[in-house]
Amino acid sequence: MEIKRVNLPTKLQRLIAVLGFAALASIAPLNASAATHADLWGGSSTASSVSGADSRGRGGNSFEIGQVVRFEGVGEVFFAGSAGGDVYFAMLDELDVYNWQAAFEVCSMKGPGWVVPTAEQMSLLWRNAQLIDLASKEVRQTQGYWHWTASPVDRDFAVRFRAFDGMKQPMKKKFSARVRCARIY
Repeated sequence: MEIKRVNLPTKLQRLIAVLGFAALASIAPLNASAATHADLWGGSSTASSVSGADSRGRGGNSFEIGQVVRFEGVGEVFFAGSAGGDVYFAMLDELDVYNWQAAFEVCSMKGPGWVVPTAEQMSLLWRNAQLIDLASKEVRQTQGYWHWTASPVDRDFAVRFRAFDGMKQPMKKKFSARVRCARIY
């Protein structure tokens, strides 16, 4: 059996080489932990955490909602909770506004694993707003500040999200909105 080489963190490459692909597949269903996330993302160290943060809605990792984590090769992200996996948002919005298709391109240019979050994943910002401390993460909470989600409505429309009140509504994909990329594990 030939294993295709890909850019994986060194520890994971060693695991594949020593145990083989079958062993890697057998450990995949295990609950994630901070160490597992660190191995997948190339090592981590906690940069800071929100005082009073708790673990409500937390997936299988040991990070608290709102906690800022620095991953080598990725930079700083904050843990927002779980929705289709553990959701880590970039610390800043992308620099400009983009149409829906361009939003996907912008997130993919950040590197492997970066995506436009779904409407459910973006809703974590609203549901966990106090734990996350949105102002410290530069998530603007004003009425006119909309973000794209990866959730399409139909061929011409997709869901946009507003952190001000958690509102989600359809918008034409050709129009522009802000983008906050995420990594989902």
